Formats: sequence, C-alpha cells, structure tokens
Amino acid sequence: MGRDKLLLEVGGQPLHQHGAKALAKCCGQLLQVGRDLQLAQFKFVPDQVSNQGPLAGLSAALEACTTDWMVAVAADLPAIDWVAVSWLQETAEQAFSACRSQQSATDNLLAVVPSSTSGLEPLCAAYRSELAPLISSAFSAGERSIHAFLASLDQRVLIVDGSDKLKDAVINLNRPSDWQHFIGAPQK
Repeated sequence: MGRDKLLLEVGGQPLHQHGAKALAKCCGQLLQVGRDLQLAQFKFVPDQVSNQGPLAGLSAALEACTTDWMVAVAADLPAIDWVAVSWLQETAEQAFSACRSQQSATDNLLAVVPSSTSGLEPLCAAYRSELAPLISSAFSAGERSIHAFLASLDQRVLIVDGSDKLKDAVINLNRPSDWQHFIGAPQK
C-alpha cells in the first residue's frame, strides 16, 4: 500500500475502527492483536512472534481467548459492519452446536470460514479456542500461510457461503489501486 492502511479514513474514522465497532456491538470478550491501536474496550494482545503474518496473530488471539470460540476480523476491512459479524457469529454458533449434538466425526469442528467471490475469508471467520496448540505447532514447523494451515485441518473446517451475507464487507485493500477503487477515485 505504501503507507499505513489502518490509518486511512473511511467515513471520517480510521480503517481499524470499523471492525472494532462491529465486534464491540456483537461480541463479549474483545481482543486486539498485533500492534497496539489503543482501542477502547479491547484488551491488547501482542503478537507472539512479530511480523510473521495473520497466522501468528490468530495464534496469539486464540491463546488469549477465554471463551470456547472467537470471531476473528482483520483490522483492514473497510466495509465490515455488525450485520456481517452477527451473521458470522450466528452461523458459527449453529455449526458448533450442531456438531456437539450430533457427536459425529465432525464433532471436532475447529473453524467456520466463509467464502466470498474472492475465495476463502480466513480473516473474517470463527475459530474454536482449542485450535491454538495446532496453530502453534504448525507455526513452529515453519507454516506461515493461513490458507495452507486451514487446508491441513481437512474436515474440521466448515466452509460457508458468505457471498450474499458478507458482500462488500471483506474488500481487501492491499494496493493503492484497491483503495482508489474503494473510495471511487478515478484510476490513473
């Protein structure tokens, strides 16, 4: 992006505030992982290993999580709102509950990850806290890709279609052209 994208403003607020507000409206325990963005109501959790990507952040969050499962939302989703987070939360609650009641081979469901028109959205997903040691082990073995890690879990990840419910909530802003497109500026 060439600059700190979390400080880009959307609707007069820094980008990272949008996800924080959505989570605060829907979730009990609030964790902010990575660098400290001074988010009110959020407990700051430093990365266990810095600058190693989202899998390291997910590991730190799950280690700090005191609930059975958590919703993870990346700080750079400009259009995330409480409706999308609520949908994800409800979908995960139903899936985790169904697996427990069935006592089947899928009773060890570890993640509910939506897919969108862009593919899997692991940074807008729900994870069971018991996943923490598996991530830590994979990370220690050299894995850094969150997608590869999820693929290694086989049937313990439920992929749900989020293309309707998430719509533009999971727009990714990695390049200046992504930002220009998002804000509606003419392309050069």
